[in-house]
Amino acid sequence: MINRYSYKVKTSMAVSRGVNVVRLAPTSGNALTAFEPGQYVAVSYYRSGRPSPVRCFSLLSVANARGELELGMRTGGLFTTAFTKLAPGDMVSVQGPFGSFTAERNDPSPIVMFAGGIGITPFISMIRSAAAAGFPTPMRLIYSFNVIDAVPFLDELTAYAADSDKFRFRVYGGPAASQFANSNVSSERMAPLIVQQLATNITSGRFFLCGPAGFMSTYGKTLRKAGISSDAIITESFMAIAPGSPKKRFGMLPMAYALTAMAIVLGTLTISGVDLVRYLPAHAESSAPSAPLSAPSDSTSAVDTTSNETVPVSTATPTVSSSSISSSSSSNYSSYYQAPRSSVS
Repeated sequence: MINRYSYKVKTSMAVSRGVNVVRLAPTSGNALTAFEPGQYVAVSYYRSGRPSPVRCFSLLSVANARGELELGMRTGGLFTTAFTKLAPGDMVSVQGPFGSFTAERNDPSPIVMFAGGIGITPFISMIRSAAAAGFPTPMRLIYSFNVIDAVPFLDELTAYAADSDKFRFRVYGGPAASQFANSNVSSERMAPLIVQQLATNITSGRFFLCGPAGFMSTYGKTLRKAGISSDAIITESFMAIAPGSPKKRFGMLPMAYALTAMAIVLGTLTISGVDLVRYLPAHAESSAPSAPLSAPSDSTSAVDTTSNETVPVSTATPTVSSSSISSSSSSNYSSYYQAPRSSVS
């Protein structure tokens, strides 16, 4: 059974170009107050009173008694662009939590996190939870982000590293990262050699990877090449929709298109059927042999309703090819329907 909650937008703000953080507050006492750091939820909003498609986003926040949630998302798609433009007070539906991309609380081994782009979001929840507990387990974050104007969550991560020697992080942001006077930010690009050297220096631990599919594939192979067991490598693959939800949700307009297409198809079949009914008697009459009105005994008589005369009709079944039936009545009709697409942001 999937838990569903009613929320409203509290705030929505950009933390860098293309990355937004949206804060949600429950509309009643029924709120999501228990989840593990690293899990995600499925959300939808309302347009003209109708629900939007469902999309999944990792939770940035730590579980709290108020039930307030914080989501991070990369903008640019139709859903995320519309979602980040919601005004305070706009209604949002939340389902979840989902996912097993979590760290076992009783495991004291070090945690090493590799984040690619917006893949940082589940790690922020993990780091915040660990910081609240005084970092009981050593944590190391390697963060690959194509810096344009800002590094999401940089100030927060820097503060955690200053407060505890059990947390360390490194951002590989490319040439544009040189604008930051922060020793934790490098203008290098993240590369397999860097990851391999890091893995070689860590004899035991849990290795978490989250990011684009290519990112996880490349650095998963790099870790295994460095001798890290596959059992110690945990990856996160985002789902476009919530588990158990329909894969497609049709709004009123697409549904109207579908019904129109069905009507056209039925209309075409009806017209073709009428043409066929008209064609068969005409074909039977044209193919009948000339004979006197006194038909042979092995012929079947038919009544001509226009002359009230009895005329012979051949009992042979005519062969009708599809090409001989006029398609002019149906060639003007076509059925068309295009279903929308999901992407993970």
